Amino acid sequence: MASSSDSPPPSTAPSTALTVPPLNTTKITEKGFFESIVNFLTPRSSKEHMAAATIQAAARAWLSRKKVRYLRTMRRLVALMAGRERKYAMMIQRTWREKKLKALEEHAVKIQAHAKGRIERMKAEQTKLVEDFAKNHAAKVIQKHATITVEKTKMMRECQAILEKQGRKYGVGKWEMVVWQERFVQLKPSGLVYQHVKSNAEAFGREKVIEYASMETIKALLGDMLYLKCAKREYYFQLPNAQECEKWATNIVQLAQCAGYSVPGYVVMPPEAMPAPDFGEKEQEA
Repeated sequence: MASSSDSPPPSTAPSTALTVPPLNTTKITEKGFFESIVNFLTPRSSKEHMAAATIQAAARAWLSRKKVRYLRTMRRLVALMAGRERKYAMMIQRTWREKKLKALEEHAVKIQAHAKGRIERMKAEQTKLVEDFAKNHAAKVIQKHATITVEKTKMMRECQAILEKQGRKYGVGKWEMVVWQERFVQLKPSGLVYQHVKSNAEAFGREKVIEYASMETIKALLGDMLYLKCAKREYYFQLPNAQECEKWATNIVQLAQCAGYSVPGYVVMPPEAMPAPDFGEKEQEA
């Protein structure tokens, strides 16, 4: 509280001088204001500080434990969710793989069935082709054999006649006499067969066979002479004309080939049947 000595002295100045109003100290003198300042400015005691630090440490520890529990809970929850997610992912993958594998198996079965069917069809076609080829070949062989049989029969029918066969030769001095005898001659699958002939042109007696296997050369000599050279002897047969002689020689060669023997055959033409030599113009002029 201010004393009277602090009041300003009485002014001797005229009434026109400036006057200062008195200071209001009611707010300053209030007790709560100073206490708050003192409490703010005055440091706390060590006990209070320790208590506050302990409380703060306990609060921080509780918050840390709470955070740790929260993190552990979240970690467990995340692990649980990850495990379930992995489990369901594996289940989905297994289901997808099974479905895919089943689809692949079905496709594989279809492809295999298609391939097997194609292979079977190809086998059937090949079998059919082989059977057709075998049938055609058999038909050709049968036709060939039938044709050969027909031709053989035709050739054997063509070569049946009474021919003159050269017999024994007799020497009379410087001369040599040859005996020609009529024989019934025909061709058979085994060879050339000839027999004796009766007066009425009928064959009789034992058949003598000149086998194709024993023949070495067949010639139509001088147009109407059929010559057969065999391993042991030679045979001569007189034919009516050159055409008949050539036909007989050709048929004997072919029948020998049909029997499985290769016998060479020749046609020796007479001089009058040989063609005249063809000289050039210069030679004719000369």
